[in-house]
Amino acid sequence: MRLSGEAETEPTAQANAALRVDIDRETQLNLSGAYAYRKDDPGSAAVAIATDPLLFPGLGTVNDPVTQTLSGAAGLQRQAGPFSALAEINGERQVHGDATLTDGRTVSQDDLDYTRYGARLRGGYSISPVLTPFAEIEYSRRVMDVRPDPAGIDRNAVRYALRLGTAFDRGEKLSGEIALGYVHEDIADATLGDIGGLSVAGALNWSPRRETDVSAGLSTSTTTSGSAGVSGALVYAANLGITHRARADLELNGGLNVEYDDVVGAAEDEITVGGTLGATWWFNRFAGLTGRVSHERTFSDDPAEESSSTNAF
Repeated sequence: MRLSGEAETEPTAQANAALRVDIDRETQLNLSGAYAYRKDDPGSAAVAIATDPLLFPGLGTVNDPVTQTLSGAAGLQRQAGPFSALAEINGERQVHGDATLTDGRTVSQDDLDYTRYGARLRGGYSISPVLTPFAEIEYSRRVMDVRPDPAGIDRNAVRYALRLGTAFDRGEKLSGEIALGYVHEDIADATLGDIGGLSVAGALNWSPRRETDVSAGLSTSTTTSGSAGVSGALVYAANLGITHRARADLELNGGLNVEYDDVVGAAEDEITVGGTLGATWWFNRFAGLTGRVSHERTFSDDPAEESSSTNAF
């Protein structure tokens, strides 16, 4: 139920799965997969051409097309005394739905569809039972389904990153890792600027007291765009979550997230801030009733891109 903001339904869905297989005492196989479903404003080059105000005055879009993202990873991790190593392959597939114009016609957004595949290598050395410094390199390639796109731009890209960091583990009370480095995405089309900058990644799991858990995360990623003159964005995201078991059958939770889109090209940067408060009443160990209220606001130098909404679930 939307309490404020634009009065329309925007369903979202997400599913995650992970599997760990202990091959032997020192070697682990980690498998993961995720699926995400959301709706977003049309943003492909094909839609921009079809609604060009100079060519088709008054023509616009009437729907928020679906974006579906499927991702997965397989990694082999090994510990040999104080040395640790990780080798991972990963991939992502993103597909966008058609946009509907105000005159009833539909426009395919397949020029935004892509497949990304890559690999990650990490090596670490435990200097104590608590601290394990590490170095990590990452390489991936994005292949667009349509290239060049309807605007004549080739948005294929190669991305690489180098990070240095440390993992820490103080048992059930405190664990996590933090890393800093550099990420760069080289776009095939020479008319678009490359995306690059500081890369920050981290995760924290903290239990300050019994029945209370705190989690935090930092991430840096890149996104592509379908707008003329816009390469995409370097996206910095941070989140904080708190869960408290007030009683055996009542769990309280809250969260805060912030995202900054550092856009490369002729577009304005954006900052999105959101917060959530919720509770779960457990009928038994396996089933419960959950309710939550969330608020999200987007800030931009372009007033047309600003938004605010409050939702109850």
